Amino acid sequence: MKRARITIYGFIILMVWGGYFLLKPDIWHSFIVHRLNIKYLNATGWEISINRFEGHLLSKIHADNIKFINTDGRTVELPDLMFNFNPISLFFGGISFDDIEINDIYIKTAKGISQDSFDEGKGKISPTRFILPLSVKNLKLHGLVSIDSPDSYVQINMDIQGEIGHNSQNIWATINDLNIQNLKDNTRIQLQNAFIQISNTTIITSLTNANINGVALQGDLKYFEDKVRHLQGNLSLLDYHIPADFFGRVPLQPEISSLDIHFSFNTDFELTHGTLQVKSPLGLDMSGEFLVQDYQDYMKLHQVTLQSSEAKLFGKGVIEKSGRINGSLELENFDLSEWLISDKITRISGITLLEGNIENGQIASVSISAEIQDSGLYQGEILSLSGSASYSNESLQITDPLIIGIDQSSIEASGWANFDDRTMDFHCELQNASPFLLNNFWSDTLEQGLATGLLHINGSFEEPMVVVDVDCKNILYKNLYVSDGSLDATINNIDLLDEGYARIRINKGTYEDNLIDNASLEIQFLNDGISIDHLYVKEGENYLELNGHFDKNKILDISRIQMAYKSHFIINPSNIKISFQDSINHLFPFKLHVDDGVIEGTAFWDDAITGNLKLSNINSEIISWFAPENIPEFSGVVFGEINTRPEFKSQGYEVDVAIKNGELKGQPFQDLLLSFVFHDSILHIDEMTLIGDKTGIQLSGTIPQGFPRQNTKIPFSLETSFTHMDMEWFMTLMPPWFHIGGSATGVFSLSSTQSKTIFDYDLDIDNTIFDRIPLGHVKGIGNYDGVRMNIESFSSEKPNGDQIYGNGYIPLNFTPGSPLFAKFKPSESLLIDAQGTFSNMDFLTLYLSDVDSIDGDVDLHLNLSGVPEQIMRNGSIKLNDGSIYTLLLNDPIRNVTGSADIFDNSFIFKSFTGSMHQNGSSKQQNLTITGGMDLTKFFKPKFDLVVKGNDLHMDVLESDITGSVNADITVVGRDTITIEGDVGLIDVEMFQEFASTDIGESTENSVTIIEYKINFPIVDQFTLLNSQMDARLIGEISYTKIGNYVADYAGELQFEDGKFYFYGDIFNIGYGYLAFDNQGFNPYMEVEAVTAIDDEVITLQIMGTLDNLVITPSSSSGYSPSDIFELLTLGKRFEEQEFTTTGFGEQTQQFLGALLVSQIERNLANLGSAGALGIIEDVSITGATSLIDPNSKEELAIKAGITDNLSFAYRRSFSLANPLNEVGVEVKVNRYISVVGNVDETGNFNVKYRLRYSY
Repeated sequence: MKRARITIYGFIILMVWGGYFLLKPDIWHSFIVHRLNIKYLNATGWEISINRFEGHLLSKIHADNIKFINTDGRTVELPDLMFNFNPISLFFGGISFDDIEINDIYIKTAKGISQDSFDEGKGKISPTRFILPLSVKNLKLHGLVSIDSPDSYVQINMDIQGEIGHNSQNIWATINDLNIQNLKDNTRIQLQNAFIQISNTTIITSLTNANINGVALQGDLKYFEDKVRHLQGNLSLLDYHIPADFFGRVPLQPEISSLDIHFSFNTDFELTHGTLQVKSPLGLDMSGEFLVQDYQDYMKLHQVTLQSSEAKLFGKGVIEKSGRINGSLELENFDLSEWLISDKITRISGITLLEGNIENGQIASVSISAEIQDSGLYQGEILSLSGSASYSNESLQITDPLIIGIDQSSIEASGWANFDDRTMDFHCELQNASPFLLNNFWSDTLEQGLATGLLHINGSFEEPMVVVDVDCKNILYKNLYVSDGSLDATINNIDLLDEGYARIRINKGTYEDNLIDNASLEIQFLNDGISIDHLYVKEGENYLELNGHFDKNKILDISRIQMAYKSHFIINPSNIKISFQDSINHLFPFKLHVDDGVIEGTAFWDDAITGNLKLSNINSEIISWFAPENIPEFSGVVFGEINTRPEFKSQGYEVDVAIKNGELKGQPFQDLLLSFVFHDSILHIDEMTLIGDKTGIQLSGTIPQGFPRQNTKIPFSLETSFTHMDMEWFMTLMPPWFHIGGSATGVFSLSSTQSKTIFDYDLDIDNTIFDRIPLGHVKGIGNYDGVRMNIESFSSEKPNGDQIYGNGYIPLNFTPGSPLFAKFKPSESLLIDAQGTFSNMDFLTLYLSDVDSIDGDVDLHLNLSGVPEQIMRNGSIKLNDGSIYTLLLNDPIRNVTGSADIFDNSFIFKSFTGSMHQNGSSKQQNLTITGGMDLTKFFKPKFDLVVKGNDLHMDVLESDITGSVNADITVVGRDTITIEGDVGLIDVEMFQEFASTDIGESTENSVTIIEYKINFPIVDQFTLLNSQMDARLIGEISYTKIGNYVADYAGELQFEDGKFYFYGDIFNIGYGYLAFDNQGFNPYMEVEAVTAIDDEVITLQIMGTLDNLVITPSSSSGYSPSDIFELLTLGKRFEEQEFTTTGFGEQTQQFLGALLVSQIERNLANLGSAGALGIIEDVSITGATSLIDPNSKEELAIKAGITDNLSFAYRRSFSLANPLNEVGVEVKVNRYISVVGNVDETGNFNVKYRLRYSY
């Protein structure tokens, strides 16, 4: 038993050892090589040999020096191979690997494999050859791939990971990651997640994420063999950039946008066709198709088309295998801005012919001929371009003149440039060349204008010679405008400017805001600099002449300067030199004669100025040309010296001048002495003394820069004393509070620390006017303590004895830099206490538009307190023996006595009485006012008043009302003041013409609106007078009016007696009434009036409103209206015909016709604004009788001259048989011809010529 067990164990050990030994690869070495050759490789012309195996079939196997040899001489060598192999798969018709790792590959190609062999079918890929029963779970290839061919030797770095699978019909490979680099031309290929499938006739490739030399590529390819080879594909190039060195040898270096290119193709390796789509981030979106045929020595592009919604491109050509290319390109509405970065929008149409040669992927030579137009580049105008140019061997040649034109504007260019020796020779002919054309030939920008002439450039690129001869029209260059000018120049070296000349002429133009009548400049370019032979500029009486020299050391030597400007004359007695250097500029000592004075000095400057300027007898107007805008306005003759020097972050200067016989901000003086220093951003005023006839001011102190706009935290002080200075002068220096006028004498002392500003003042002002109020002689003493301005005392006395005095304080902000500088502090209180006696109330009536004055004995006490936005008013006011004069009443309100208290902004009348009697016939007071006002808004008080009076005499100016009334009315409101109540008419006469309501005028929102609601009951007697009647009436009428709108009346009045006027006759009113309906003063009237002529009683029945009045005449004898009108107009009958009871007689018609003519002419002449302005003149009227006789054959015609050359005419026929309306105008073209046009009632328009003179 034991022996048997040992035997079994031994057998197992033997089997294990035997199995292990049998699975050693070197045992199977010959079998594996033989099996691979016989079954798979020999049929394809290949044979494999393996030097040796190491490892074990159950683990990794290492093989070295593996060679694949083809019968045609090609070899593939794998120096090192590691794999994990399943040998059993060989017995089941397959080859299976878990891992394969290949390091380095050497490939050698053979001689004698030509294109002909492929053309004969030998070069077919034959996918069947690749269908091996091979599967690899993990394939790795990395290292160096060397490819040795008879013509070249290429090395490629490779790093590939993937897997291989198969079934009975297909073999496929998945490449997870692939990186290939050609070490010769640095070509890089990267693949991720690529898939390849091979069947009997087909190879399919899918690229999910590929990159070739930085170009993203994706899509799929399908290769299949039938009778011929075919390759189909759908590929996308994403974010493709044309290689930067593609245009490397060509001067033109366009910056082309990145492109997304999508194309599908089908090829049999001779004829290729497909579709194409191109997009760019600039908006390009074009699609089309292409057709390419491959011949033995060249490829022919039969067509490539790209088309969008607006643009079209068509191209064709030939590419030879040697690199020679030629073709044509047709464009339609082509937009370069969608292809080129930083290019303008174009709409190019035309044809371009191209011929050239490509070497090593670069354009070596090219010849282009073009005939194109563009409608998008130049504001919709058509731009045309034609010509030919070639580039070869570093030389550019314009073989056919290049002509660029827009409308009548063109540039024709010819010449050549050599980029090897960097020389050129170009000729340009300009014909009305526009800025668009010119700006493409130089680096600057013209805004408008035209240029005609010649331009020649030749020589080296660095030092070209330029010859220019052009005439210019309407040129605008920056701030210079030239209406007419020319440039003639020859410069042998445009860079060195050492030989040549230039002549510039300007006839009419402007520079900034300065006119130029004519100007000229002649300069020479010399070895030692630029000679300014002549500079002349003239505008009106002003001119400038200059000669000089600008040398190579950048020194300008002005030998002569002569200038006349604004009636001042300037000339230099000696040369003026100015040095312009990189670090600092220097104006050497100079002298100028200015009128009868002299200016001399010197200066250095870079960012700041160091200099000295001496002035003697210089008109201040000269100084104003150069002075800063913020200095006070002054005039006079200046003597003195000004020194400047640079300081840290500022410009320092010293001024010591005297100004004679001038004005400073409107204040005349005999002498003004100024001595001050600006140092470290502080103005130190040693002296400022103004001396006038009777006036004077002295000022000294220190003021920091920025005061008072900025809080500099720098202490400062200012001491001022003045005598009889006009307050208008001080008002220009003060914040815009109230206007103060007068002649001031006093002192003002200002100082500050880092915490606050303080000042003291002592003022004495004669003939003072505060805003509108005359105050006479005013005295004031006070100070500002940093918080508020204290008024210790102020007083005012006028020659008539009026006086006011008081004290207080005002919370003003004088902190420098504060946004509320010189304004009220909104949260702090003020206090003003004032009292005085006056002989009038001008302090109030000057602000009331309807009150002329209030005279009398006035006592006033007023106290103001509280924050500025809510001032509380308290006090009292008394008026004795007063008179109130208003613009509404002809007579004043006399004997006014009143008093009122003001308590917390409430103005309450304690008493107010006055008298209103005709011509002051009585002093009995018959008027009282009670109530008060709310003065919270002082200039817009809220009224609450009651006005009562008995037997008040009123002579109202605006309404022409005179008489006595009883009044009981209330006045209430602020923004809208309502005056409402009853006014009983005792004995009143009113002159008022009847008129309908006009639209009226609205009132501005900011103006107080007054609304009237008054009833007028007739207590005793009311008489209405106008051009129609003189009558006494009884009843009651109401009056309403809002703002500036026309008043309305309502109510009914009955006639007691009166007169009615009609055609010169006076009719006695028997009975009737007037009814007003709130539509102006235009009542409906019903009146019967009677008169007698030659014992004949005539009665008029009058009914209706003024604009629709019906008058019916009748007589006691039954006369017709014609007879009645004869009696009314002449006082007797003048017709020879018999009495009639219908119609008008002929003489009556003539008389009334003449009357109508005069009335119409008078009304046309006064027709609103046209009559007032005299626009309508020479009014002529004929045929007025047709208005009253329907059977008349006359036509009513009105003619009026509007201007000397324009007349207006209106013609109307009242015929029942042939009525006609016609409106026409006549325009005088010249003294011989007029154009007459008219439009009739049917709308027909007729025009004819009228010959005014005949010879």
